[in-house]
Amino acid sequence: MSSAPGKEIYCRDCDTVFFLPETESKFFLEHGMVEPVRCGPCRSERKAKKTLLPCCDCKAKFEFTEADQVFFKKNNWPQPTRCTKCRVAKKAAVLSTKTLNCTGCKKDYNFSVASQKHFKEQGWSEPIRCFDCRKENKAKLEAEAASKAAEAKAEAEPKAE
Repeated sequence: MSSAPGKEIYCRDCDTVFFLPETESKFFLEHGMVEPVRCGPCRSERKAKKTLLPCCDCKAKFEFTEADQVFFKKNNWPQPTRCTKCRVAKKAAVLSTKTLNCTGCKKDYNFSVASQKHFKEQGWSEPIRCFDCRKENKAKLEAEAASKAAEAKAEAEPKAE
């Protein structure tokens, strides 16, 4: 191919051999990049298939590659509106353990991500009591209900004179 120092590489997409000059190889290594694995035409073709979308949060442009487009379409998802960094930040903000204050014992308790998901699935708001106080309150309500049921049963039975 060429008499200049460098190496021949097989293109990952089309299996043709392309030449990477030593100067380009050094450039990639010096800048912390990986040497190319595709020939120039294949790189250009892949670059043309990428779509740049604006992030709705930080307004930066982010790549929506052909592979991403196929994946999103296969899962019937709309195209993303946030870049990866903003998606991760939003998910972390939404799904993080919260510290709440119990109205029963006045102590702080952790409201875990799993519990938040469960409460949300049930259509419930955040709990106002910690687990122990909720358990205690439930036992108290069950005891009251059993007592009322016993009273109602006693009133319904005829009195023996």
